[in-house]
Amino acid sequence: HHAAGLFAYGSDPVFTRFIGARPFTKLSQADFFIHVLTTDNATGRRVYWVVERRTDGQAIGTMGFNLLFPIAQRLFDFGYGIAPAHWGDGTFGEAARAVLAHGFTELGAERIQVMTRADNTRSVAAVERLGFLREGLLRQWYAVDGGRADCVILGMLPGELRG
Repeated sequence: HHAAGLFAYGSDPVFTRFIGARPFTKLSQADFFIHVLTTDNATGRRVYWVVERRTDGQAIGTMGFNLLFPIAQRLFDFGYGIAPAHWGDGTFGEAARAVLAHGFTELGAERIQVMTRADNTRSVAAVERLGFLREGLLRQWYAVDGGRADCVILGMLPGELRG
């Protein structure tokens, strides 16, 4: 039931600019994205949730952990996407604090990291407000429209979540 909401923002080029994906052009692409998240959750590749608008349950984002490393490492990669209509309204911070707290308390994370394009300054500032610390730069990490873009790595340890 979330496909329409995911399609609404996933078809927006403002949203897809920094995530290395083309905007959705068909509702079936949003359905497939839900299928991928569900499958990845079931097979231990991710622990992801749909972010819903409180007023009507409309899907306005996805957020969670990409399990890039063996679970015994207790190292999670935090991933997120929020509809541009909700940028700056507190939705990201509220949802992220809940997800990150869950990661530390329920999943036993000993480190949570974010890897994002360095030129995505809005995203970098948002995670820094949560308590992530900038730890490094991977030069020319991402392939972007025939060129390359740098990646900034930010990390958070237990007890560092703000808010």
